Amino acid sequence: MLSTSDIVAKYGMPGAVPMARIATAYPMKLAWSTDVEVNMIACHPLIATRLQQTFKDLLAYYGIKNIKKYGLDLFGGCYNNRPMRGAEVKYQRLMKQGKIEEAMALLSRHAWGIAIDLDPERNSLKAKADTASFAKKEFEGLHKIFERNGFINYGKVKGYDFMHFEINI
Repeated sequence: MLSTSDIVAKYGMPGAVPMARIATAYPMKLAWSTDVEVNMIACHPLIATRLQQTFKDLLAYYGIKNIKKYGLDLFGGCYNNRPMRGAEVKYQRLMKQGKIEEAMALLSRHAWGIAIDLDPERNSLKAKADTASFAKKEFEGLHKIFERNGFINYGKVKGYDFMHFEINI
């Protein structure tokens, strides 16, 4: 996994780079409001091509019927300039103290637009392999496609947060 200093060196400070907008390869829905269709995703421009290719590859591998069946069309977010979940108070305290470097380590990778969440309801932040949908065998293709395009999955790396895919190059 990339360290925060690696990310700053390659992708800049969060919020400093205008995000790219990529078209999705298939219609997606907001995970928390499935009547809202998502056709564009904001992400860091340096990952835009890779992320767009990932969705094209997912469509080719699973087909639209299985994309919907498996929840690969449930968009949980990409660019969101915020601290990691649960670190908000500590982040604010460090910022007030002027400890910028320490605070930066608490930022979500979404703050740079280099991570995306899919189907958060069945792959929640705290879900482990025994409960996360994306830990099942039918999602081996999903993981291989993301990995081939330069992404890692927190579930596979950390053992939780299977919804989260982030760039690792």
